[in-house]
Amino acid sequence: MPFIQWSDDISTGIDSLDSEHKTLLTLLNSFYDSVQMGKGEMTVGRLLDELITHTVTHFSHEEAHMRAADYPSFHDHRDEHDRIRHQLMTFHAMANEKITPDLMQELLVFLKCWFLVHMTSCDRAYGPHLRAKGIT
Repeated sequence: MPFIQWSDDISTGIDSLDSEHKTLLTLLNSFYDSVQMGKGEMTVGRLLDELITHTVTHFSHEEAHMRAADYPSFHDHRDEHDRIRHQLMTFHAMANEKITPDLMQELLVFLKCWFLVHMTSCDRAYGPHLRAKGIT
């Protein structure tokens, strides 16, 4: 069973961003599987790097769409992205020092909460506004 499963509850209705969300979800599930199966530090570290890179790129795309649509909650959403980026970089720095089972479990809890809470509240909120401005 996947760590997190895609559902309509996390869809924004913006095809390009939902596609990126699905890619993020695939990376999250791969990361989870690697941690659970006790894959080596190199594999886990590589997947974490890929997950962070994709997240940062995705946030840039989301923010560009919100700016283009003059989304009223843009600054709050960007601030939330900044907090998530900071937390991810903190985990990354800790993992670069030593990947431990406790660190990986803490990271997995953070990732699941971030993905589900951020997607179902913050990201779903911009969907109607962006679609009304012609962004699909």
